Amino acid sequence: MQASSLEDLRVKLEKEGFANISYVVVNHQGPPSRSKYVQLKKKVSEHIPVYQQEENQTDVWTLLHGSKDDFLIYDRCVHTHPARNENIPASCLT
Repeated sequence: MQASSLEDLRVKLEKEGFANISYVVVNHQGPPSRSKYVQLKKKVSEHIPVYQQEENQTDVWTLLHGSKDDFLIYDRCVHTHPARNENIPASCLT
């Protein structure tokens, strides 16, 4: 599950001195994902809220131009960076 990777990232960045970072997990609205909601919540600490999309809600991944299991990073400059992009300016993250 990507949620446990997000928890690992949170701990790593905290140890490196990065502060004021907010993390959120959004669970997909489909029945297979909904059935794993409780398991998903157990994969992250209380520092990372897990939101469940409603079945009739517009899919968040469609709105954000992402896909299931993506990490979307918004820096303080309000730019979006796919997690695979390692060229995020440090000035925007600190």
